[in-house]
Amino acid sequence: MADQVARVLDRDVIDLMGAGWRRYEALTSAARRTLATPGAEEIVELADHRITSSHRPRIDVILDEVKLAEIHVEIDVTIDLHAVMAVVFAGRLTALHSGRASVEVALGIEGEPIARATREIELNLELPLGSGIRLVDDSEVLHVGAQQPAVAVP
Repeated sequence: MADQVARVLDRDVIDLMGAGWRRYEALTSAARRTLATPGAEEIVELADHRITSSHRPRIDVILDEVKLAEIHVEIDVTIDLHAVMAVVFAGRLTALHSGRASVEVALGIEGEPIARATREIELNLELPLGSGIRLVDDSEVLHVGAQQPAVAVP
């Protein structure tokens, strides 16, 4: 069972944060503006905010090809970001500056809490995100002065 839970948690923390950041309006707005203005870069203060992710895998216990039991697992991940600045370029989150993060993982089985772990991560350096995390589709270009995203014409 520990192996099954470890597989669910074997996701990159950056992937989990990326999913949360796509829902953050200040970042997606900056992403649209940087798509509309080639070469533009924006710094977005994230300040303190929380990203949550919940997973509800099921583990089947099988013996001699017969299902003996089904175990429902609850995994909740909470990432609290403190004083982080995000760099947005060409519609992508390309780097993070400074700050720290508190990561908490809670594990439950069949609705009963089993374990909880917390880790503090110092983000006191620039963290480049390679080619970046896509925040919006390239088609979601915000034209200068427009309030709503417009569809880019190829």
